[in-house]
Amino acid sequence: MEDLINTLLIISLSGSFGGFIFGIYVGNSYKIRLPITGKYFELGFIGDILVGIAASITIFFVAGALFGLKVSSLSSTDSLIKMIALGVLSGFAGIKILSNMSSQLLERINEINVRVDKVEKSDRANELVRQADAMLNKNPLKAKIIYEKALSIDTNNETAQIGLAKSLVRLNNIEEAISVLSKIIENNPSAERAYYNRACYKLKTEHYTKQDVLNDLEKAISLFSFYQEYAKEDDDFKTLHNDTDFINLLSKRY
Repeated sequence: MEDLINTLLIISLSGSFGGFIFGIYVGNSYKIRLPITGKYFELGFIGDILVGIAASITIFFVAGALFGLKVSSLSSTDSLIKMIALGVLSGFAGIKILSNMSSQLLERINEINVRVDKVEKSDRANELVRQADAMLNKNPLKAKIIYEKALSIDTNNETAQIGLAKSLVRLNNIEEAISVLSKIIENNPSAERAYYNRACYKLKTEHYTKQDVLNDLEKAISLFSFYQEYAKEDDDFKTLHNDTDFINLLSKRY
């Protein structure tokens, strides 16, 4: 307790000196409003000294909280010099240091809030995706609505976008499903599932050539070799199982 009182005394005295020097250097003008008359009273150098004391004490405790500084014994000359230097510097810089520190704290708090908000949104969206996946085959229309709700929470949720495309295909909106997958690929050129599914969906419509289908399939395989074997047994490519170009593509080394 004695160390704390001595520390505060030294910090306050050195901070008042720093504030006084800052007042001479800058020439700030601090005023207070008198409670009865409502008039303002010029504090002059007293204002600089008070700001210096307040700033030095505040910065000492804030720095202690942030960097683990402790009230140490002032028995050594080295500790005493460091304490005085901290007080003078804090008092001199005063409001400027506090403003910078508060700005940094607010920035960190905002970053944390953004991250937490992003995680929470992702969790809520993923839960909706799981619900939609469970009813995709039985009720694709309801699944579509839930996928869209998930995307309203997390716009870039790729799993929800893939699911939405699947529901659209089951509702015979193949072109719209292809459009959804194309947007995924535009935002993420490494989205192998989007390439693979788009190849499957292109095969279901006459608007695309066989080469369009194979190009997407090849891109998917180049990103994830699993699809090279998977496509051999996939009923979506049943019409190509005996096609030479399709067979060669699935035999190609990557």
